[in-house]
Amino acid sequence: MKNTVFSACDRILVHRKSTSEPYNMREPHYHDAYEIFVMLEGKRYVFCGELCHVMERGDVVIHSPFSIHSGQSRDAVYYDRYVLNFDEKILLNILSENELEQLLAKVQNSFLHLSEEHLNLFTGAFLRLEALVKSRRRLDEKKISAILLVLLDLVIIQEEKREIAAQSVAPMQIKETLAYMNRHYGEDISLDMLADMVHLSKYHFSHMFKEATGVSVIEYLTLLRLTKVHNMLLYTDKKVVEIAEEAGFCSYINLERAFKKIYGISPKQLKKQEKSKIR
Repeated sequence: MKNTVFSACDRILVHRKSTSEPYNMREPHYHDAYEIFVMLEGKRYVFCGELCHVMERGDVVIHSPFSIHSGQSRDAVYYDRYVLNFDEKILLNILSENELEQLLAKVQNSFLHLSEEHLNLFTGAFLRLEALVKSRRRLDEKKISAILLVLLDLVIIQEEKREIAAQSVAPMQIKETLAYMNRHYGEDISLDMLADMVHLSKYHFSHMFKEATGVSVIEYLTLLRLTKVHNMLLYTDKKVVEIAEEAGFCSYINLERAFKKIYGISPKQLKKQEKSKIR
């Protein structure tokens, strides 16, 4: 699999990056796991779902599995951040399935701002997780789960205080368009229709959309549909032809062409691979 826009997560991954060079992701991407992105210093533009936020010290974003997101430097140069990816099932070491479901429902695609006290707690938790993951010993999943639970509890506390990150810098027309696409991806959607919907010329709308998301309208719509296909291939027993129709591809041939371009294999091959893993 090419994995150009999809990154799989094997239980847990912790990564810190500090750079004084501008870095713009070539295209949005997604994961099959949760991601917690924490800004320590500098500035970063993060796009997710329907929002594009300016992330500065103390700002946090949580990306849910299969949610499209990307990061850009734009007018900024320096940034220092932590990223944590984790498979939600690791928390089943200390939570029941019902408790886990209730917990995750409170942190879906959250943008928030941490006080200095809570940022220090976050940083300390990340350092402990990083040490555990890098350890040559077998992963202590219960200890990791306990630290993850502390992090998520801090997120919920900040959410309840309405401590949100800086407001979105994406134009309202783009937010409306993304919201519409996220709800109606399975329907017939065209560039002309979306531009008319927000009362902009096709040229102006296309320019605004790419500036906010990093890709064209058609590229984003295709990726959005493919995330839905990928999710259904992994977690449902639906037939591939049925999945193609539900995700907005007019035929399996069109889905296969788009899927192979991104993943390097066909949807049927991916489904077969996943079934073989279960066995």
